[in-house]
Amino acid sequence: MKSLQHYFTGIDRNRSQWISNGQGDDLAKWSDIPGGLDTTRFGWSSTQTQGAMSEQRANAVELQKATGETTQMGELCASQKGTAIYQDIATTPGTLYRIELDHASRYSIHLDQMQVMVGAPGHERPVEMTRTSSNKYGDKIGEKSTTIATHSTNPFGNQSSKDDFSHYVGYYTIPAGQSVTRFTFRQVSGVNTTSGNLLDNIVFTQAYKLDYDRNSDEATGQTPNDTATVKPAKTSATGGVKNVADTNASLPGHLVNGDFEYLPDGGWKTVDAPSYMTNAYTSVDPNNGQYMRNAQHSDADLASWADWPGFDQSKFAWKTDQKGGHDQGGLKDRAEAVELQQDSADGNTYAEMVASETGRTIYQNLATIPGTLYKIRLKHASLCKDNVDQMQVVINGTPIEMTRVAANGKAGDKVGEKSKTIGTRVTNGNRWHHYDQWETYEGYYVIPDGQTTTRFGFKAVNYLDPTKGNLLDDVTFARAYKLSYDKNASDATGKVPSDETAGTVRQTKTKTTGTVKTVADENVRYGSLANGDFSYPSFSDIQENEQGTYADLRTFLKSDDGTLWYNMSNTDLSKYGKIGQIPGFDSSRFAWSSTENGSRVELQQDRNTKNTYAEIVAQQDNTSIYQNVSTGNGGVLYKIRLKHASRQSSHADKMQVLVGSDTAHATPVEMTRVTSNGHGDKVGGKSTTITTKVSNTDPRDHGSQWETYEGYYQVPEGQKNTVFMFKSLEGFKEYETLPGNNIGNLVDDIEFSRSYKLTYDKNASDATGKVPSNQRGKENTVQPAKSKTTGSVGLAANKTASGLTVHDLKKNDKGKVPSNSKADSTQPAAFKAPDAKAETIASRAAGDELAVNGGFDTPKWTIAKEGRACPGCM
Repeated sequence: MKSLQHYFTGIDRNRSQWISNGQGDDLAKWSDIPGGLDTTRFGWSSTQTQGAMSEQRANAVELQKATGETTQMGELCASQKGTAIYQDIATTPGTLYRIELDHASRYSIHLDQMQVMVGAPGHERPVEMTRTSSNKYGDKIGEKSTTIATHSTNPFGNQSSKDDFSHYVGYYTIPAGQSVTRFTFRQVSGVNTTSGNLLDNIVFTQAYKLDYDRNSDEATGQTPNDTATVKPAKTSATGGVKNVADTNASLPGHLVNGDFEYLPDGGWKTVDAPSYMTNAYTSVDPNNGQYMRNAQHSDADLASWADWPGFDQSKFAWKTDQKGGHDQGGLKDRAEAVELQQDSADGNTYAEMVASETGRTIYQNLATIPGTLYKIRLKHASLCKDNVDQMQVVINGTPIEMTRVAANGKAGDKVGEKSKTIGTRVTNGNRWHHYDQWETYEGYYVIPDGQTTTRFGFKAVNYLDPTKGNLLDDVTFARAYKLSYDKNASDATGKVPSDETAGTVRQTKTKTTGTVKTVADENVRYGSLANGDFSYPSFSDIQENEQGTYADLRTFLKSDDGTLWYNMSNTDLSKYGKIGQIPGFDSSRFAWSSTENGSRVELQQDRNTKNTYAEIVAQQDNTSIYQNVSTGNGGVLYKIRLKHASRQSSHADKMQVLVGSDTAHATPVEMTRVTSNGHGDKVGGKSTTITTKVSNTDPRDHGSQWETYEGYYQVPEGQKNTVFMFKSLEGFKEYETLPGNNIGNLVDDIEFSRSYKLTYDKNASDATGKVPSNQRGKENTVQPAKSKTTGSVGLAANKTASGLTVHDLKKNDKGKVPSNSKADSTQPAAFKAPDAKAETIASRAAGDELAVNGGFDTPKWTIAKEGRACPGCM
């Protein structure tokens, strides 16, 4: 590894100052930032309240930069443990946010850990993040957790570079009523209070919730507009439901010629007769309507630029950003020309992205509607086995993440891998033989506000040589439309999507005054699970406030006042020892209660990972921990997800999830094991009793022992409060002198997510229409529409890993949603459709109200000019 020197600075946004000469000695000083600090561009604040070193301040944010590299990065561990950096952002309730970041540990001697926490300011909760790319130091792609940890091989903190970062992605849905959201990045563990947890390239992207408000002649409701807010409903419309029309008439609104089969009359026999079905290729000049005939032959006189009779540029559609003038097939290639080739085995036509110049992009410009979601799908192959060609899908200059959804099975590429760079391994030696080598990739992109023209590009990144590589075919874009429902006045003659036949429409009713809505009683406030990862209070706060006893990585916390207790007496269960109290304890943030005497909840900390979790069996067997949740007027489906582990290998602990109107009426829920720790339990096992086999002998070492379980509970109509209980059925004895099984059953990362039952309301006093039945056994029938209700229709957003509000479709709902395969049509709504999540995820660059300065590039780095480098300093 090359030797790097590190510069650092602290940014004090309150005083518009930064640290110059940050060596941690007498040279370090706070100086005014030249020209002042533009806080709207800097963006970041900190929860730091003091400085451990003389050059640090409260609320300061630390930035770092390695000599020889252009990248600036943030360091969470500035000068005080347990602090965070954050941004407050104006948000629209119901909007789904995708959070991305790069993270690295500072030193190889310590595994730095952090959390992404999102919520109303002061009430943030951890978000589950997924590692989507790795720095190849041992961390696995695809791992999920509410705690981010990235291994490093750097022996010295001053050698951290961009190659040490791994990439993480997570999702969060803005709850109802939350107009300001704090996105927080909190240190959990660093090598010390001043070093650890490097961050860079933080991005927030969003997807919009669609609302459909009433359209009567006295309508005063609101509909979505092009800025993800709402606008008044029209008052004199006589149409019906419409799909979004393309507004830029000079450009197509959809991809054209994605299979590259638009050729001159006669096809390849006209284009390149001497090489037909052997090694035929051509270059197409879309600006002049010409193509290269009989290219690349020993007799150069055969090659020529020929007119394409009847050439229609709108049907060919493709261009490149190449400049032209390079040798190609015995001629000089031209600007914006596109190379096409013919497969020697099946005659298929495809494009070669590397024509006659390196690093070029083949593209189409499309007329686009802000808020429209595009699904991009393509096939890619390397030219031959001699090189793994690489490319990127680049939209308006920004690479987007693509997922491999089909592999060729030839060279080891795996389905499900995600990256912003596509690479396909092949086995063919013949450079014109590819019919069994293609792999398929998919990605998603939401058109940002105000973007009516969008360039969809496909860029060559790595190739066999400057004129060969990166084959592309069968490119498709599928749109998910923002539906606009026109007013249904007394003279309305329009049509709406049929509730009987997919892809068709039916007449609108007349004199309608009601609406259709998804969320029953949407004005009712629904509660949600709190503190599912048991991160509050922090274990450091617990240990700091324990007095007079050995800290054994566990404590008993009284849930109403934060009192800390030591173990029960070994002979008298009624005796606890009070050893402290958490100052300023917030019982609403802790949220958990227990059926054990005194409602004491036992928290423990993993010896190695420092993760905090709960042990259901504190000191009494057959007890439970639980939370009460407001569930409106019922009719809501809850998905319950948790991690469970036995305490140690000598016993397989057993527990149940029980849910009901109160603790006396809670009943067991069937749970399904969805992940296994590899110690014999099988994924897919279902039972009302959870049992997890483990291999650890240390009762405080559970890092690889957890298994994940999921289940569902339908809240009955009218049940305003619901208790979610986690009960120990069988633990084991720690001391034979104590009665019962007094230890066991570990739980963590408990999540609840809601999916609403679709309720179709009657739209006039004389309405007699039917809606899909919601009765068991009658899923494919209809029932009378309800009367005298109001509301609106919302797009179903998929589950968020953080456990906050979600809107999954219930299994027996048979409503219609925009088709994902045919434009301007609808299809039946599906229960947890595989594409449902992806169809609501935006994949665009941050902007407007999104994260500011996520790459920590502001202010520009000029601190080094004022002083010298600091090898080995913080």
